[in-house]
Amino acid sequence: MSILVNKNSKIVIQGITGSEGQFHGGQMLDYGSNIVAGVTPGKGGQKTFNDRVPVFNTMDEAVEKTGADTSIIFVPPPFAAEAIMEASFAGIKVVVCITEGVPVHDMVKVKRIVDQNGTRLVGPNCPGIITVDECKLGIMPGFICKKRKYRRHLKIRDFNVRSHRPTGECWFGANYRHWDWWRSHHWYNHERLPTIIPSRP
Repeated sequence: MSILVNKNSKIVIQGITGSEGQFHGGQMLDYGSNIVAGVTPGKGGQKTFNDRVPVFNTMDEAVEKTGADTSIIFVPPPFAAEAIMEASFAGIKVVVCITEGVPVHDMVKVKRIVDQNGTRLVGPNCPGIITVDECKLGIMPGFICKKRKYRRHLKIRDFNVRSHRPTGECWFGANYRHWDWWRSHHWYNHERLPTIIPSRP
């Protein structure tokens, strides 16, 4: 079940030339994620991952040249909020921010911008999201998720990654492991959840 990302998502990595962007971006490519561009200010014109992914200076340029619609952010906390807002203003519809330690007062500004532009924000301080065998957008290991006909949901999010491999199945919490966290987190209104996660029989 794909809700926010799938094999057709066109992904931009913000902070692609940093150590985190290089390591996890390589794993995302190996998983099959469709990474079309990276953004690092001042390094536009370069290519990375064996010349497979072009690097741009700005999100506007990356979206214009590649048609990207999804972003993942690997930048330090002082710059994470600005990266989220830049992606939102560029027209990105799904933004995943891995960065932890983003100042709360920065996120107050971010909340207003993403709501205004209709951007879905996952994070900050999250492992990302995954649609099994289609798209991995984050830092979780892809090999622990497998397709099965049974789905389960684990409410304690800290155990999510550790519980994937022993169960040997892809369950609801594996694809969108922050569902319960979204319900309780003050950035998200409970009434918005049905628009993100459809009901199941």
